Amino acid sequence: LVKVKMMPATKLLTNARLPFQLLAYHHLGVAVSELPAALDFYGKLGFKEVQDEQATEERRIMKNAGGLELQLFRADAKHENNANILMDFKDVKYPGHTHASFLVPSVKDARAYLEKQGLAITGERRPGGVLRAVFCRDPDRTTMEFEKNVGEDEALEEFKAEMVGNQRPIDHVGIRIRNPQANMMWYAEKLGFVQEVMTYSLDEDPLKNERPWITRLEHSHCDINFILNCNTDPSLANPLLEGGKVLPGIVYVGFKVDKAEEARKFLSESGVKVMSEEELGIEKARLFSMPRSFFFQDPDGNLL
Repeated sequence: LVKVKMMPATKLLTNARLPFQLLAYHHLGVAVSELPAALDFYGKLGFKEVQDEQATEERRIMKNAGGLELQLFRADAKHENNANILMDFKDVKYPGHTHASFLVPSVKDARAYLEKQGLAITGERRPGGVLRAVFCRDPDRTTMEFEKNVGEDEALEEFKAEMVGNQRPIDHVGIRIRNPQANMMWYAEKLGFVQEVMTYSLDEDPLKNERPWITRLEHSHCDINFILNCNTDPSLANPLLEGGKVLPGIVYVGFKVDKAEEARKFLSESGVKVMSEEELGIEKARLFSMPRSFFFQDPDGNLL
């Protein structure tokens, strides 16, 4: 029996104030084995390709109705046997960005729309018997979620692709971590995810910790779902970037901030590993130049 503790929105993990403010999710960096197939898949989810002078055969940009930017770039190889290294191995769970979740007005209609587009539904959530979310995979088995956790499904004449994530860029990203208590506080103290939305009692066996812990920014409905079933050795590298080869998946998550330089300075002085493009292990020709942005890692090496 799992004991769930629903926390009031006013419950804060820390009262500390940062010299900058995270405002929203801004982009996802997604490695794909074949750009044409990825462009077609994400087009069915309402993303439209952005005409950008940096676009090449190695990289493309798409954006959805909520403003989330999708930075697609070429991976070095497909997953072996097309098995997603983060999601498809029952007994081996690495840290990583496991999935991205988008708000939809009707989960039932979203499901019907996805199936009509030829996209297989690979999972669902039915708390209390009510359909609250469905999942599907991109051509490289990267997981996407479509959810409505509050209220009833809206009555729609027709579900359209642009309804996916049109109310806000993204609802949450799932991030698998090793030390739940320490990591939750790291995201609160370093990035401002100070609202504790949901936690539950942990099992000593990480693989039995199936439900996420959830935290939220104080002034924005921007959530992180901490996936708690990580069971790999801390010495292991990021599985999507291991050995100098990029595998398909959500490689990095980007946030919009009000003061980028203050954020960089604060994180660097707080001991967070701020990284140059050269340190990422990704060929520069595949990355989009973002002069006012920077990369850094959480305690488990998840790239932000």
